[in-house]
Amino acid sequence: MRYFFDDFELDEDGRELRRRTRDTANTSSRVEAAPKVLAFLRTLVRRAPSVVTRGELLEAVWQGQVVSPSAVNTVVKSLRRTLDDDDQRFIRTVHGIGYAFVTPVERHGAVVPSALSDARERLFVGRDAELRRLAAWVTDPSSDATRLFWVHGVGGIGKTSLLHRLESSALEHDVSVVTISCAHVRPSPEALMEAIAASCGVATASAIPDALAALPAGLLALDGYEALGGIDDWLRERFVQRLPPGWRLVLSGRNPPGMRWRVDPIWTKAAELPLGDLSLDEASALLERRGVAPTERDSILRLAGGHPLTLVLATDSLRRTGRFDGSLPDATDGLATALLDSFVREAPSKQHRDALDCLAVVDALDEPLLAAMLGDDTATSAYFDWLSTLGMVERHPAGLALHDLAKTTLTANLAWRNASRLGLLVERAHVKLFAELESTASPERRRRLVASIWRLLDLHPAIAPLMSLPKLSGAPSIADLEAIERYVDRFEGAASAAALRYWLARDPTCARVVRDQDGAMLGYSVFLKIEPHDDEARAVDPVLGVLDASLERVGKYSVTRWFADCRAYHDVTPVSSGCHVINAERELGALDGELCCHFMLMSNPEAWKPLVRIADVEQKMVDVMIDGRRLIAFAHDMRGQTLLTWFRAFSRRITETLTTGAGFEGGGARELPSSTADRRPTTAAPRAPIHATLGRP
Repeated sequence: MRYFFDDFELDEDGRELRRRTRDTANTSSRVEAAPKVLAFLRTLVRRAPSVVTRGELLEAVWQGQVVSPSAVNTVVKSLRRTLDDDDQRFIRTVHGIGYAFVTPVERHGAVVPSALSDARERLFVGRDAELRRLAAWVTDPSSDATRLFWVHGVGGIGKTSLLHRLESSALEHDVSVVTISCAHVRPSPEALMEAIAASCGVATASAIPDALAALPAGLLALDGYEALGGIDDWLRERFVQRLPPGWRLVLSGRNPPGMRWRVDPIWTKAAELPLGDLSLDEASALLERRGVAPTERDSILRLAGGHPLTLVLATDSLRRTGRFDGSLPDATDGLATALLDSFVREAPSKQHRDALDCLAVVDALDEPLLAAMLGDDTATSAYFDWLSTLGMVERHPAGLALHDLAKTTLTANLAWRNASRLGLLVERAHVKLFAELESTASPERRRRLVASIWRLLDLHPAIAPLMSLPKLSGAPSIADLEAIERYVDRFEGAASAAALRYWLARDPTCARVVRDQDGAMLGYSVFLKIEPHDDEARAVDPVLGVLDASLERVGKYSVTRWFADCRAYHDVTPVSSGCHVINAERELGALDGELCCHFMLMSNPEAWKPLVRIADVEQKMVDVMIDGRRLIAFAHDMRGQTLLTWFRAFSRRITETLTTGAGFEGGGARELPSSTADRRPTTAAPRAPIHATLGRP
C-alpha cells in the first residue's frame, strides 16, 4: 500500500518515506526518518482522518514495550520536523486524546493491516462460520443480495470484535468500511449523520451521499445499535433507502430485529446472525493467545465458560496478580462482577484506582477531564495510558469509555465503597464539563456536553428512579403523529386534539417521542416556541391567550404544550419525566437567548411539585381551562434566569447533594421514589422497559 499526501509518498512495503521533486517530473528523494517515526506516521495515515488515541499509538508503535509517556511527545516532535509541520497542517493535536492526520490522503495498492489490526487479528479466535457468512455477503456483487445484516447477542459476547474482523476482511476485497459506535451518538438523525460525516472525512451531512457514491462498494456498520432505538423508524424508512448502490448495512446490538423490521416487505430478506458463547476449544485458544499458561486455563474455563468479555477480564486479573482465584462465582455475570471488584482492589496504586473510578463516573474521559477529576495533572498521561491498555476499556470519540457491563458494576462498586468519593468525582466532572459547555460555540458539542452532564445527574439515588428508562428520543413517523393525536383526544378532548393537528401540520418536528428498546412509542412531547405576534396560532389554540395574560410583557416564549406517558398520562413516571429531559437537552443545545419564559402544562400539579421544586422552576402557576378540563401551567421566568444559568444551578444542586449526602431543601427528592436500600454491587438483570407493549387508545 502506498499513501500520497502533499509532496510525500509513504511506502508501507518498503518502509520508507519519499518526497517528490516539484521541478522534475516523476522523481522523488528518500526522507531520512527513524523507524519509530515512520511507524508513528504509518499508524496516523492509515487511520486518517480519524483521531488515534495516545494509548493506541503506544500499542501500535511500541507493541507492548514499557516506555515513558513522554516517548509519544518525542516522536511527534521528530515527525513534525520531518514533515515541516510546525503549523499542524498534517498532524493535528487533539488535546487530552491523541492525534489526527488531517491532510487528504490518496491510497493505492492492497491494504496492509496496521499494527493495531495485527494485534486484533492475533487475539481474535473462532466465529469461523459467522465470518464465512458475513464475508460471502459483503463480497456478493449480485443485486439480489440483501442490503442488511443483523448481528445480535448479549453484552460482552464479542460483537464489536467480530465487526473489527469483518472490517479487515472487507478492506482486503476493496470494500470501504464506515463503522459508527452508536453508544456515543445521541439518538437523533442529526447526530447520527454528523457522526457518519466525521467518519467519512467530510464537513457536513449533506456531503455524505457524494462521499459514499464515489466509492464502488461499501459497508456501513452501526455497532451498539440498541442505543439508537429512538430513531429506528427513521433509519428503516428513510435513511437506509438513501444509501448509494453498492453500499450495505450491518446493525449490531443486543437485540434481534424488532417486529417492524420483520413485517416490512422490504426487509424480510435481511440476514440475521445471533452470537452465542465461544466453544470450549475457541475459549481455550483465546486464553492461549492472551498468554495464559495451560495450567491456569482449566480453572478459568470452568468458571468463565465461553463468554469473551469474562475471559478477557480473567486474563487481565491473572496478568495483574499472577494467579486466578478459582473460588469465584461460577455464573458468568457473577464472575464478571467478582473479577471487576478484585480489579479495583488490586489496582497498581491508589492513584490508578482513582483514575479507574473517574472513568466509571463519566461516559467518556479525556486527559484534561481526568486531570480535573483527580485534582492533580502531574501524572495524568501515565494514568490515562494505563486505562487505555485495559481489556474492558473502549475507544470513544471523546477519549476512553468503559464497556457498559463494566461501567455498571464499577459505578455500583464505587457508590457502595465510598459514596462521598463518588460525589466528589461527580462534582469535579460537573465543574469541568460545564466550563466547556459555557465556552463552546458548537451546537453539536453543546448537545454532547449537556447529555454528559445529564448522565452525571442519573447517578443521584433520588433522581435515578425517574430516569431509569433510556431516553431514546426521535422524530416521530406519520403513524406516531396519528397515535399522538388519538392520545390527546382521549386524555384532553376534541378541542385540544384540534389544536394539536394545527401545530403538527405547521411543524411536525415540534413533536418528540420516547421509545422502548424495540422502537415502540412509550410517550410523547410537543414543544412549541411562540412568537409575540403570531395571531394565527392564538386564534387556533386558546391556551396561548391564557399564557399571554400571565406575562407582564408578551415576548417570545416556549411551552411544553402536550406530554404524556401513553399508559399513565401525566403520572410521574420515567417516561413522562423523560419527556421533559428530552426537551431540556434539545433546548440547551440550541441556547435560544430570546425566550422570556417557559411553561409546562399538566393536569396533576401536586404530583409534580417535588420534581418542580428540585428543578427550581416553581415561580408561577397559571390556570388553563380547555374543553372543560383544568390544566395547570408551571411557569419559569427566563428573563431573570436564562436556560443555561438554570441548568448550571439545577445540576450543581444535585451534584452537591451527592457529595454531602444531604437532601433537597423543601422536601423535593425525599418525596420521590427511593432507590434500592442496599447499594452493594450486585449482578442485576438488564432493566426491562417500563411498558412491555404500547397501550393503544
